[in-house]
Amino acid sequence: MKQSSAIAACGRGPRKLSNAVSNTPNSGRLPSLDGLRAVSISLVLGSHSVHAQGFPAEWEGCFRWLFDGALGVRCFFTISGFLITYLMLLEVQRSGRGSLRNFYLRRTLRILPVYFLFLLALGGLQMATPFSLTSAQWISSLTFTVNFFPGVWSNGHLWSLAVEEQFYLIWPFLFVLAGLAGQMRRATLLLLVPLVSAPVFRVIGYTGWAGPELRWLFNSASFLMHMDGLAMGCLAAFLFHGERLRIEQLIGAWPKAVCLTALGLIGLPYVLSRLFLGGIFTVPLGPTTQSLGFTLLLLLGIVRPTWGGYRLLNWAPICQVGVLSYSLYLWQQIFCSPPQDFGVDAVWWMSFPGWLFAAFAAAAVSYYAFELPLVQLRARYR
Repeated sequence: MKQSSAIAACGRGPRKLSNAVSNTPNSGRLPSLDGLRAVSISLVLGSHSVHAQGFPAEWEGCFRWLFDGALGVRCFFTISGFLITYLMLLEVQRSGRGSLRNFYLRRTLRILPVYFLFLLALGGLQMATPFSLTSAQWISSLTFTVNFFPGVWSNGHLWSLAVEEQFYLIWPFLFVLAGLAGQMRRATLLLLVPLVSAPVFRVIGYTGWAGPELRWLFNSASFLMHMDGLAMGCLAAFLFHGERLRIEQLIGAWPKAVCLTALGLIGLPYVLSRLFLGGIFTVPLGPTTQSLGFTLLLLLGIVRPTWGGYRLLNWAPICQVGVLSYSLYLWQQIFCSPPQDFGVDAVWWMSFPGWLFAAFAAAAVSYYAFELPLVQLRARYR
């Protein structure tokens, strides 16, 4: 949920994009990704609307079917794994080596300033209202470990950013130290480790085999449960970078088949899990299968950005939502919290549907007044 948006190509609308990849392999600009981010954050916002004060009870069943925040986060993870790896591969292609210094400078400038601004806002609310986080919850927020040590609703969403930060601590070091650029076979073998082990860890967490003392490590938000989605994106980046022409030809020739396959991979586990059917498949392999589906949609959107619904995903207003997705991800949780947590009665900006307008307004102010100058500074290290 939390993701670089500067490299995605939005253009001024779908007509600016061709049927092939719109930019050269060295440009680092890829179409459709901001549109996919917009879909992902919409799934999150829709799922959180159910918790907002004033949400109509008769709509709850429909919203829970249409909007799944976990599915949106899974899409974010796949995009993040792909982009981080693709950018590192481009860096090696251009300069002959990968720079951990530049990588962490880019990530720091994009992620940390507004993240700590959000925590500062929570601190202000704790001082001025009945809202409160315990010392342990503050520590987990400051150390990106909320996924292992959950907080309250207002900071509970930070679990997914914690997963990504843990990914950033592991994957770039492996990429550089193992010399994975140009080593497709070695990279594939390494990425198979999380792809194979994550389903096993999900079974352990679901059954409680590890015992209560390790419950924190195998809880549903743990990095161990979600690392296969990130790894799927990483593997797709290697394939796209190394076999770009072949992938363009294959996907470009069969867009409908690729799209239907992707939607089936995403939809089947989703429906089965909603109906509480096929747990022997959905618990271990459902997230992996869905990540593969998102990967296919991602690649199709890059190769054929004007095909079918991708025209809409590359429409400038949709892209703009994708650009704001990280800001929306951070700030929205405050506005869909119970107003009583902050010592106020029902107010429109913390009630459905007004909270959505308030969240978008806060995200826009945050991005344009605070984050954008740092995003532009980050370009120096790309």
